[in-house]
Amino acid sequence: MLEETEAGEAGKTRRIVLATLAFLVFAAVATANHEMWRDEHHAWLLARDAASPIQLFENLRWDMTPGFWHFLLWIVTRFTHDPAAMQVLNLAFATAAAWTVFRFSPFDFRIRLLIVFGYYLGYEYATISRVYALGVLFIFAICALWERRREHAVGIGILLTLLANTPSLYGVIAAGFFLLLILVELLQETETRKPALVSLLIGGVGTLGALIQTLPRGDNPFASGKVTAGLEFLRIERVVHFLASIFVPLPDASRYDWWNSNVVTGRSVALDAAIAALGVGMVIWLLWRSRSLLASWLVAAAGVMFAAYQGGFVGMRHGGYVVILLVAAL
Repeated sequence: MLEETEAGEAGKTRRIVLATLAFLVFAAVATANHEMWRDEHHAWLLARDAASPIQLFENLRWDMTPGFWHFLLWIVTRFTHDPAAMQVLNLAFATAAAWTVFRFSPFDFRIRLLIVFGYYLGYEYATISRVYALGVLFIFAICALWERRREHAVGIGILLTLLANTPSLYGVIAAGFFLLLILVELLQETETRKPALVSLLIGGVGTLGALIQTLPRGDNPFASGKVTAGLEFLRIERVVHFLASIFVPLPDASRYDWWNSNVVTGRSVALDAAIAALGVGMVIWLLWRSRSLLASWLVAAAGVMFAAYQGGFVGMRHGGYVVILLVAAL
């Protein structure tokens, strides 16, 4: 019996290693054939041209993003000025996120393959060298520790702080998703209050600091004139299209600028609204047995939609966090 168990464990380990290597090769080929965009080079140049971490954070004052990713790039640029190093770093984070899914997630292995090789992790976060792959890694790492969060209260709090300080506003939203769950636990259970309070305090302070960094300053030309307290049909239509596209991430490969395109959505507001409603309804059905999880996901999704409405942040890399948090909830 012991030999059968050991053989089974060895088979699982072999399968995880092979699947992770397959993802690494898949993502490496895609990355090698990806011509880096202006916003990728922008982060690299900010880090490269900063004489010190203090100057780096000063230069980030118009970017509306925390500086953890840029700080990592700053360290790398002390050794090389080749931006391909940024691609290697991002690929390492994406591969680590894939391994975490293969190793720790409770899904059937075929579902794990779909998650890892899907559009979001396989392309948006692995191929494009931005801050988002590192944030996904932190999300999955928190999930891996979640069942033992009482023993790893400090670790959960640190991971929440790192998550909030990584993928711009979406890291703050993702950290808020977990903080809401911890808050519910703190209010409902007496035996786990101390570790929950530790995680909440560490993660809460880190998330608040990240949120302050993401808020636009008064002299920020990018945010100027975008924020509104009114209801505008064009903005609502944009958000509905965005939410629908999140649930069916199927780019139009016939287009030269196929990224952020979609072969299903965008044909009519009614169709987009139906797809969006169906997607949200599916999530409600999946998470109905855990109302705290459902409520936390709905708040996080609303945060992403609010950013889309106010700032026009409707890239698939932004919306992908709605799906990643759904995976985390499941």
